[in-house]
Amino acid sequence: MLIDIRKMWAILSGIEGNLLAYEAVLADCKQQRVSIDSLYVIGDAIGPRPESEEVLRRLR
Repeated sequence: MLIDIRKMWAILSGIEGNLLAYEAVLADCKQQRVSIDSLYVIGDAIGPRPESEEVLRRLR
């Protein structure tokens, strides 16, 4: 598998169902000087918070 090094990635972990934190990450990605091509979630997307289901829905 070849990796295109010309692409910009954002890597996310540890949100644990925190919708406000997830939205803050997305807002930060949009404000970067370079365009983010891909967002990778590498773990802990859901957690003990009531908004975990909404975070999961948005990730899909």
